[in-house]
Amino acid sequence: MFAVVEFLKSDMESTGEISVVPLMWLHKNQTKCYWPNRTNKIPFQKFVESLTPFKKTWPTYRVKCHFTCATYEQADNNLKNILTDNYESADSNISLCQKSILNESDESLCSRSLSPNILSTPEVSKNIPDVTNSPSTFICEDEGAKRMRLDDDEINIPLSQLSHSSQHNIISDGEMSSRPSSIVSCSSRARSSIIPLAKNTEFENVVLQTLSQISASVSQHSILLAEINRRTSMTGAENLVPPVDLPDFPFTILLNFQEFDLKLRDDQALWTYMI
Repeated sequence: MFAVVEFLKSDMESTGEISVVPLMWLHKNQTKCYWPNRTNKIPFQKFVESLTPFKKTWPTYRVKCHFTCATYEQADNNLKNILTDNYESADSNISLCQKSILNESDESLCSRSLSPNILSTPEVSKNIPDVTNSPSTFICEDEGAKRMRLDDDEINIPLSQLSHSSQHNIISDGEMSSRPSSIVSCSSRARSSIIPLAKNTEFENVVLQTLSQISASVSQHSILLAEINRRTSMTGAENLVPPVDLPDFPFTILLNFQEFDLKLRDDQALWTYMI
């Protein structure tokens, strides 16, 4: 399963970052999310779609879970719906770079080249303050580019998987640390915006879907447990049937014990019963 999560600075304040992640990356009642240091040259979308297990060495960040979905496609659609709703609430004169998906032909406008293993520092406009405490370093890039400009040792993350709420950004992983770093906007008109809350009906649907999946899982476990108990009972009943030639215990002489020991080695049924 997958989740659409929004990263938070505090319980009430968003960083404006949102992403699709495997549900297994969430812990502490879905309030914390593990975030990978590297993906070993695997594009981030494939890294998420393959449900890569988290590592305890990964840094964790405070998040708010908006949706849980059975498939990656459903989660990606929910993420796009959140972004669409947020863009519609933004001011109408926000630039195209902030409001819509960019064409791949424009990808060179905002991309940055990175030296091996170390992220280059993007140039920050004097009119745009840095925002700290994000899961990682963000640089402005077109959505059409679909991946970050990293060297072969770094990860690739498509824009559809991690977006600023009203300003498209691409996440880049640099040094392997959980140190908060900055976000750089692709427009000189920086705006802070909180991802809108899921509607009540959508939330109810998510809850009902989750409960249905839990119920199905419990039913499967119950069937499996019943089968285990049945087979255990059958095995136990077979083991309790004593062989017809079982000798009298206890032995009084060593010779009887030696004979019984040899018989145990040859008679599997007797061996099983004695165990």
